[in-house]
Amino acid sequence: MFKLFFGVFCSLLCFSTFANAVKEDVEKILSGHLTSGQSRELMDKLERNLPYSSVLDTARVKTVKCWFYDSQNDKNHIALNDLLTDANQATKKADSPKLKLDLETCQAFHLYQQGKVSTATSMTKNVISASSKNPELYYQHATANLILGRIFRSQGSYQQAFLAFQQAYNSFEQGGFSYDKALILKEIGLIHADLHNFLLAEEQLQRAINELTNYNEQEWYIATDILAQAYEAQSNYQKAIMLYNSILPAVTKYEDDEGSAYLLFKIAQINIQLNELQEAKQYLNQARDLTLNSEWIKFIQSITTAEWLIKKGRLDEAELLYLDFEQNSSQVWSVDSLTRFLEFKRELAVQKSNYQQEALAQRELLKIADKKVQEIADNTLLSQRLAFDWDQQKREITRLKESSEVKEQLLNLANEKAFWQIASLLFSIGLILILAYITYKQTQHKQRFKTLALKDELTDIANRRAIFAFKYNAIKKSEFLGSACSLIVIDIDHFKQVNDTYGHDIGDEVIISTVKFIEKNIRQTDCAGRVGGEEFLVVLPNTALSFAHEVAQRIRENIENVTHTSLHIKSTVSIGVVEVKAGEAPKDASRRADEKLYAAKNAGRNKVMV
Repeated sequence: MFKLFFGVFCSLLCFSTFANAVKEDVEKILSGHLTSGQSRELMDKLERNLPYSSVLDTARVKTVKCWFYDSQNDKNHIALNDLLTDANQATKKADSPKLKLDLETCQAFHLYQQGKVSTATSMTKNVISASSKNPELYYQHATANLILGRIFRSQGSYQQAFLAFQQAYNSFEQGGFSYDKALILKEIGLIHADLHNFLLAEEQLQRAINELTNYNEQEWYIATDILAQAYEAQSNYQKAIMLYNSILPAVTKYEDDEGSAYLLFKIAQINIQLNELQEAKQYLNQARDLTLNSEWIKFIQSITTAEWLIKKGRLDEAELLYLDFEQNSSQVWSVDSLTRFLEFKRELAVQKSNYQQEALAQRELLKIADKKVQEIADNTLLSQRLAFDWDQQKREITRLKESSEVKEQLLNLANEKAFWQIASLLFSIGLILILAYITYKQTQHKQRFKTLALKDELTDIANRRAIFAFKYNAIKKSEFLGSACSLIVIDIDHFKQVNDTYGHDIGDEVIISTVKFIEKNIRQTDCAGRVGGEEFLVVLPNTALSFAHEVAQRIRENIENVTHTSLHIKSTVSIGVVEVKAGEAPKDASRRADEKLYAAKNAGRNKVMV
């Protein structure tokens, strides 16, 4: 929707201090206070005076100009390449490491925009490596991390993106750059929204919006639009429509017709969902006189109009639009666009009593919903873990800063006092450090014992207490989400005979080998635990019985087809598999799994019973 891309990045360049008019104008561009139009006017002014008597000034202007190009516009490619050639020559003459890295970061951004992700990633990582060794280049280090984070996010590598944004945020925080920090908070909010953790997304985006109100209006409404989309995704339509309406005047002021139309259609769509059909019609009418060229925005207009017609009961007109959609069904639609079309198709079928068409649309919607449920479950956990890790690191940074300040105060005091006072202070500091070290070690041991209390000593997987707790939480969560959850119970066949024949040490080796093949065949989101001497429980969240059966068969076959322990003996397992029923208590589900295990034993062992 929004075309303001360079505003996000222009502020991320850092130049050496230079006392002339060029410095003042460039700093205005980088300040975050100018709109895109104002920045372009100032950039045109700087370009008209090229070349400058100072080669450094010339290099600065050409470097900042790099961010003003639209990489996704094919017409700009030749002009951009010419500028990069000139700017590289200028930075070499200026002999400025900062400008060189700034230009490389900008070039990497454009390569990423053009789809050359591998080259862009490599170039950005080179900038990060070069700048990390020099404290004076921390700002370049932050900028490159920001670009790298955007690349990772576009690829769905959310953990790597989060870490890159975190590095950028920490660097900007050290320099006290609140505008740049707000832009990073917006990026982190987008990650949490992508991961369906809308509470964390709302928190970060609201912080970004609060900061950006002090800067240019365009960055403020971009962040506000993202927050409104997060509310809309949660079906919090009242908050979403309030935010969309709040930015409508600014969007109309700065965006072209398609940008304004998109927002009008969004507001109309929500009003339709709220059954405010008169309000929706007003917004649709406002967009009628706007110039719309792209097929994407025309589709948004048509589907919104179709949804309004359905609500109004004008089925014949809605069906005409449906036939138009069907003619274009060969085009590639986004998941959101396809979902809206299928929901419209289903609603039209309901109104027309076309049960076959209703069933087809419902089936396609269920496929999309099933996929989303799995993604939401996995991604929400990832989002929470990332936020927790970042919070922990921020607390550690704060603690180190406070510790550093205390030491600095003590040092200043020591220089002012006599020797006996210094000795007394050093003794006190030493005592504090000893106590701190003892406290730290106690905390470390406590954490270690807490971890050990939840792990099986022999196999290092979850013990009985931990796996039962995981089972309980997984079943309760599956009830809340309406998803499946399955249990696998595994028992080593003739294990007593192994112990009697070869001794307990070899028996332990058999257990360890069995665990290796169990862990090899389950996902990171699953959990395996040892509940008895040779008995194990595997909990598979978001997993139906058919898939759990496949997992159990792979485990059984893997264990059967190899030799175990240093004596190369054969071993087999018997397995029971169940899917937890709706409303079933965890202990009842375990009892049914045990019954299936006993059935496998009674059937001759080395079997899977479901």
